[in-house]
Amino acid sequence: MSEREEPLIGIFGAPFVDLEHLVTAEALAEVDAEIARGLAQVESGFTGGTLKWMGVVAPWARHDQYLDAMDVVRELEAAEYATFLALAAEPLSPTDMPQAESSFGDETDQPFSLAQMRWLSYRHGVYFPWRVCYHFLENERWEDKHSGEGKSFSGEALEVFPKTVAPIAELAVSRDRTGCLVWARAQRPRSTAS
Repeated sequence: MSEREEPLIGIFGAPFVDLEHLVTAEALAEVDAEIARGLAQVESGFTGGTLKWMGVVAPWARHDQYLDAMDVVRELEAAEYATFLALAAEPLSPTDMPQAESSFGDETDQPFSLAQMRWLSYRHGVYFPWRVCYHFLENERWEDKHSGEGKSFSGEALEVFPKTVAPIAELAVSRDRTGCLVWARAQRPRSTAS
């Protein structure tokens, strides 16, 4: 196998490319500060609650203890389903969206509203692994994440996150292949030293 054919091996055996020659530690510190400030200014949401239903979850997570949002939605009793629909960005009724035919959440024509995500999380224990999610670059469907064709960074992303977007936009690979750019972070409480 030639050097070029060898796989990239990195963090936990996953592909990893060292970009230190492109982005300095000082620049990353500035990006970190910009992201913290920017996320305080923009509307962010949750994501990842329908990965099992979409069939794109990691194999070891398919049968873990976490509830998938669409599995919960499909099992809601009539009154609870009506509550869920009433919390949509544009409220619906069960006659508008029959439960058996419903598809909600990531990569559907009915994305969850923040109120729906919160309700599913608080009322039914649905796990949204990324509790802070902001889309720098949008895509319509999961299948479209590999392509950058016809896509560009949102005006808000360019205005609020210029130091974050600049190095990504400069990477040659991002010009044609970046189909989706999302900043997502799992929420973990900070520990206090005793």
